[in-house]
Amino acid sequence: MVEKLSTPDEQRVGKNLPFKELESASFSKSEKLLLKSDFTSVFNNPHWRFSASPLRMLCRRNELGLSRIGIIVPKKIVRLATSRNRHKRVIKEQFRLVKQCLPNVDIVLLLNKRVCEKELMQSCERIWNFLTHEIDD
Repeated sequence: MVEKLSTPDEQRVGKNLPFKELESASFSKSEKLLLKSDFTSVFNNPHWRFSASPLRMLCRRNELGLSRIGIIVPKKIVRLATSRNRHKRVIKEQFRLVKQCLPNVDIVLLLNKRVCEKELMQSCERIWNFLTHEIDD
């Protein structure tokens, strides 16, 4: 029989992983690009473009006081819905961890080719570095 700690938070703290402050790094609905008009405004008139191998980033300033993200994983590139959802989940998690450092922009991330999770995370890191260092708030 395997002993488990009573809550997942206790497991995380016990292993000294960097997930101690979950409340401050949430991912709310207000941080997602949901409307077609939001995506269209970023696609039609982006202020910045950046490409990191499998990911292409378009972003546009917003006046909302927070960063928002929209993720596009085409069915043509990743056929299985479970895989598409997994890719989106990885990107959302990366965004959630760095969103306080990002400027107030609407970001659209578009996956260009098939990729493993490790490459996807590295591409996200390059994009976040671009956003934090090249764009002044």
